[in-house]
Amino acid sequence: MLSKSIRNKYIKNNINDLKLGVFSWNIGDNINDAKIKKIKKLVPKNIDILVLGFQEVPVREMSFLFTKLKKNLINYTKILNSRACHGKFKYLVSMKYGICMFIFVKSNIKFDYDIKVTKQSSLCKHITGTKGFVVCTIKIEKKKMTSNSPNKKITIDIVNTHMPFKSIETTIEFEKKINNLLNNKNYKSDNRIIFGDINSRSLLTENCYEKNIELCDNKKSVYCKLSKKLELLSNKNSIGTQTKKHRDITNPKRQMKNDFKKNMCLKKDCSIKHVPQNNQKLINLLLARDVVGNPPQCKIFSDLNEYPIKFFPTYKRDIETGKFQLSKKNKNGRLPGYADRILYKTKKALIPTHYTSLDITGNDHLPILKLFKINL
Repeated sequence: MLSKSIRNKYIKNNINDLKLGVFSWNIGDNINDAKIKKIKKLVPKNIDILVLGFQEVPVREMSFLFTKLKKNLINYTKILNSRACHGKFKYLVSMKYGICMFIFVKSNIKFDYDIKVTKQSSLCKHITGTKGFVVCTIKIEKKKMTSNSPNKKITIDIVNTHMPFKSIETTIEFEKKINNLLNNKNYKSDNRIIFGDINSRSLLTENCYEKNIELCDNKKSVYCKLSKKLELLSNKNSIGTQTKKHRDITNPKRQMKNDFKKNMCLKKDCSIKHVPQNNQKLINLLLARDVVGNPPQCKIFSDLNEYPIKFFPTYKRDIETGKFQLSKKNKNGRLPGYADRILYKTKKALIPTHYTSLDITGNDHLPILKLFKINL
């Protein structure tokens, strides 16, 4: 959880900078007043541009969600963008869920900026109706202060996605669809943010990239010991926080020395040999085995950066307690995963300051939040 001291520090530092916040949650059938109020409580109040992205939103609840957000985010009375992706009308009946992205601008913004959406698109996968993405471009222009001063402006392409989890090939192909649409529709800003449920997993068993694995009831495998260790963590210990700046290690040009990292997508057995004894080493192992990776592993989003992750995976969690629950209806096991991510690329315009998961329960994912300073 983003602590009070961190929120206050974020407010005090760089008070003249434009601030951008990106919030993402696979919220599921879990939309109510209490959850919206918790979002309001945990998101810093001084964010100038607030991007709220949700995945697996029940179609019947989309209008309700938007209405509640507007009601609770009273500091953001200017609605810059509201975009939903839930397929064509002809299969709305069979499709229960969709993807939403709402962008708010602070109503009493103190800076002389012109902020608007210049283009937007969406793509929903027809097979299930829950996978796809929505995208828009924000244009931010700092107006002339004097007749001699130039206008300063940037554009940011922002994508909220819910990706499939079937095979490495499926994941890579879906990422290509995102990039193809962005290129075909001329989303070619120097700055880009791609976030949402990208369905990444930490590969820890002999089956590697498999959705359904064996239940760990009374199993003595190394993975089952790790799974048990995660499930015994207190909720407080498994929620992320950032207390100070870290070097951005997610450089796509960084040399990967470990053979496992080089060949992760091609391995036939991803079994682990030991369980780390302390939390930081456990996080390091989960990140080292993560499909997307930090730094990138399987050539997925390899042109994007990410602020260093210091929190435990957001998936799979108990919907009531928020603690790890690595099974599905007690029928199939589930790998832990950094499914929920906020990735970006920039030419010095987007400066990340904090990256964390948030203690909001209700679905088997925890939400995440990333804060940026915008440098014009």
